[in-house]
Amino acid sequence: MTAAGPKPDALGADLVALGLIRATADAMLPNPTATDEQQFRRCAELVEGWVGGPDAGVRGELREPLLALLDVLARRAALYLVVALDDDPENAATWLAEQSVKARQAAREDGDSYPSAPAALALVGLHVESLAQGGMQLTKEELDNFARDRAERHRAYCDRYVREDHVAQDAYGLVLSTGRVAATVLVHLAGSDRAAVEKELDEQAAALLDEHDAEVPAWVPATAAGLTVQYRATFSDAYSYEGLEPVYATVAEAQRRCEEELRGQREDGDRLVITWRSNDETAPILWDMYVQTPRLPEPARLGYAITVVGCEFDGGPGSRE
Repeated sequence: MTAAGPKPDALGADLVALGLIRATADAMLPNPTATDEQQFRRCAELVEGWVGGPDAGVRGELREPLLALLDVLARRAALYLVVALDDDPENAATWLAEQSVKARQAAREDGDSYPSAPAALALVGLHVESLAQGGMQLTKEELDNFARDRAERHRAYCDRYVREDHVAQDAYGLVLSTGRVAATVLVHLAGSDRAAVEKELDEQAAALLDEHDAEVPAWVPATAAGLTVQYRATFSDAYSYEGLEPVYATVAEAQRRCEEELRGQREDGDRLVITWRSNDETAPILWDMYVQTPRLPEPARLGYAITVVGCEFDGGPGSRE
């Protein structure tokens, strides 16, 4: 990760970091709003939006924006961790060392020859050192020198970890692992309370925008950190496709829309037996409707389906011809 790139803006890096922490924390909290695959895709899309698209690595533009993002993620993780451990940076450093040992052991057991978790923990450790220095009686010049040294070590560590022939893979892995450290500690601090986690992240984002006297940048999705999964009810046949509006917050709501429309069109609507089949048991993004009628004892697909908005099966809003 040695190629130069555009200089990132600090506010953008902070907002992307909060979005990544929020998406990662969602999967750790009760009643997650997304599957593991959807959560990974959210994070990847957020990072790609920040660095300039999935081909940014080819253009040599990954280094500066990702260095900034990793720095923010590691700093937030360190702040959460020190607070969680009674404002004691020494305890935080001990915890990081223990987690690093566990991460390396898990990597060996999983056959992962190049794990990102130990590297992410090391980046957090650099910020824990900074917090320890901040509590000492040091002059401004000493603190400035320490800050410059930490920034240089951060950049050097990232450059050593990210292999030139695996830039995107290593850099993205390091970002996601660092975000996971921050999310893990924040969820612990909040006692696994979803409302408390979201409130904390919302307040941090609001404080940033107020500090910079700015509105949310145009590239940040309009929904809360761009993390809301939405579902589209659709109908298609051999001649046409229709993406029904509006979109829905849950699969159940979208399915109910389809079922009510179908039952309302048929005299035997109240006698229909409707079931749904997903494209994947663990990370579904498509659900097809199957129907049994008094004259059709075997389930048949009648054209209604639910898709995750923006997924590969989503044709967007449309109209029947």
